[in-house]
Amino acid sequence: MFELAERSIEDVPRDERSLLGHALTIPDGKFDELTEILERARMEIQNLGKSAEGKGDRVYYVGLQAFPLTRKGRSK
Repeated sequence: MFELAERSIEDVPRDERSLLGHALTIPDGKFDELTEILERARMEIQNLGKSAEGKGDRVYYVGLQAFPLTRKGRSK
């Protein structure tokens, strides 16, 4: 999927795609809250697809990821 996203930068007009990302610092104890927010967003997106079932013009892949960019205990 990441290769398709990379290719879309060149092949798909900007008004037909959305590539977003955000890096942030959170305490380990907030990771569960972060995943809950992502799950709510995923459910809203899924409901959007269900409401348009059979009426869609295109197939889109929507990915919601959260992974650490640093190791635990490393100083900045």
